[in-house]
Amino acid sequence: MAKLSLLIFSLGSTSAQAPGAAPRCALPAVSAGGPLTTITHGGSTRSWYTYVPASVANAQAVVPLVVDLHGYGSDYAFGGCAVIEQKYSGWLAKAEEFGFIVVWPQAAVEPISVQGLNTAWNAGACCRFKVDIEGYGPSDDVDDVSFLREMVGQVAVDHPVDTNRIYFSGHSNGCMMAQRMLAEASDLVAAVACFAGYLLAELSSGYAPRPVMTIQGTADPTVPYTASVGGPTGPNPGAEQNLAGWGGFNGCPGAALIETALGSYNLHELDCNGVVSKLVELPGVGHYPFAAPEENPLYNATINGLGASFDTTQLAWDFVRAASIAVPIACPADCVPADARQRRQLLFGSFLVECPKGCVPA
Repeated sequence: MAKLSLLIFSLGSTSAQAPGAAPRCALPAVSAGGPLTTITHGGSTRSWYTYVPASVANAQAVVPLVVDLHGYGSDYAFGGCAVIEQKYSGWLAKAEEFGFIVVWPQAAVEPISVQGLNTAWNAGACCRFKVDIEGYGPSDDVDDVSFLREMVGQVAVDHPVDTNRIYFSGHSNGCMMAQRMLAEASDLVAAVACFAGYLLAELSSGYAPRPVMTIQGTADPTVPYTASVGGPTGPNPGAEQNLAGWGGFNGCPGAALIETALGSYNLHELDCNGVVSKLVELPGVGHYPFAAPEENPLYNATINGLGASFDTTQLAWDFVRAASIAVPIACPADCVPADARQRRQLLFGSFLVECPKGCVPA
């Protein structure tokens, strides 16, 4: 991923800070995306914002949860921060319109300070970088899969989350992290729909097939649509190759992609025994495949390329909203199948009476 890593460090701020300086993503106590929650995880302070529409707060039913992961950067480079992701990703408006909960977690500061203190998710080969005796390359210094699991668990305890319908999204490095979450936590994640990113981590042995959608511009200068040669962080797999990879994981290795021209975009898809994976190809669109990329104050069309001509976040929501993790229904005596509210306790707590996973005391 030489092109990606080089662009990450060439398009942002040129200022630098000393190691140990404060993170360069503002974390106000309250944002447009709701109040800030802060915990200690792995010895570090980690935070996220939670938006619960009034319609959800006033209702009794459980609702889906969308986790929206920001890209690489800071307040001064790329706008890769939780509070900035809220402005342009479109998920805030969708949560209000369709009645679900959305959270925006904040990534940790990366180990090196080439551009000042940028934040990044540990998505595998990208985008937490270090320089040591072995040279320049990815760092595995933060367990973001574990952090995001804990965050979802706390949100599910505090709010009426349907834990059969937890969806991950994100932009760029956030899209890569969303796919890593699915690859390593498919027991938690029902589906992924994300923007401008590939899977750059290994699949876990416990992976269960799940639907994936990526939305990618063909003129993306940062995460190329087409495959390219490797560098210290490995090759850029390319958007269509990434889709084919998910098809293989879902049971269709080597299957041909079905392509359909749909006006503003081309749809590539694979249906693997009912588990559908899709790629939305946006001709001429750059690294911000959203309808309103200008809401990111650091977006620059000359550098980042054009945004989308339509509401791509609606496509993402339409894709994930039908996905649900099936709950086992074969339960022994004195136990019954868990409903969605009870499943929160199965994932993140325990009952006094022991029942198999997927069942609760009768």
